[in-house]
Amino acid sequence: MANAEGKDAPAATDPLGSDEGGEAFSEEWNYPAAVGMLPCLWSNTRPDIQFAVHQVCRFSHSPRKSHGQAAKCIIRYLINTPTQGLLFEPKPEEGLDCYVDTGFCGLHGYEDEQDPAFVKSRTGFVLTLFGCPVLWQSKLQTDIVLSSAAAEHVAFSMAMRELRELLPLRNLLKEMSDKMNLPLIAQSLVRSTAFEDNMGVMSLVNIPKMSTGNKCSSLKCHFLRSEVGEAKGMIVAKHIRTEEQKADVFTSPKVFPPSNSRPFGSLSWTGNSHH
Repeated sequence: MANAEGKDAPAATDPLGSDEGGEAFSEEWNYPAAVGMLPCLWSNTRPDIQFAVHQVCRFSHSPRKSHGQAAKCIIRYLINTPTQGLLFEPKPEEGLDCYVDTGFCGLHGYEDEQDPAFVKSRTGFVLTLFGCPVLWQSKLQTDIVLSSAAAEHVAFSMAMRELRELLPLRNLLKEMSDKMNLPLIAQSLVRSTAFEDNMGVMSLVNIPKMSTGNKCSSLKCHFLRSEVGEAKGMIVAKHIRTEEQKADVFTSPKVFPPSNSRPFGSLSWTGNSHH
């Protein structure tokens, strides 16, 4: 595909389903090997393709023709943006912050109705240190929830607690600061802000009233309240407008118009990749 035509988006507007009745994948290139190379990109300098890559990686065991076309779409996008990367512009006044977003039931109508993935939502989040992205994730939720607020609540909880996410990363940075005498890191950990664009989640996290009706939600709710809040002095949940939500790129297909500056919330894509 060295001479293939470029594209302005890494994924189609419609979500990618299993396409059980679709035409089988029959091209000469190895689908698992090709898509298996892409996570190296999204995990280092190209978070803009993670949503698209996660979609195609779901079908490595039994790809269809449509999945092969979706993988080629990612390559065409990379061909169109060969010099794009992350620009790190540290802002010492900002600490270790987390931006969380959810795509509610995004595969509804695009996946087999008998497949539980048909009704699963997608979690997307990015952790920033001094305003620079250090960790990002896009993946389907394991829980099946009944509302967009519940899906946002699950995403918020995932971003707080799972491997290498906000709470563990705070502990890691604290240890680095103590052992290496890094005062700037220590200062950044005085308070972390978790940015969320759903007011229902803000109520669950910040208002001291239990309203969840099942054990799973109750556990998540009490876990969050044990870690989040002004009184705790560690993590504060704050509402943010959807258009300012940095994690939005991880929950649904996005089009990135050709330009020298590609938006990723207030982060930027630039003609040269800086590490």
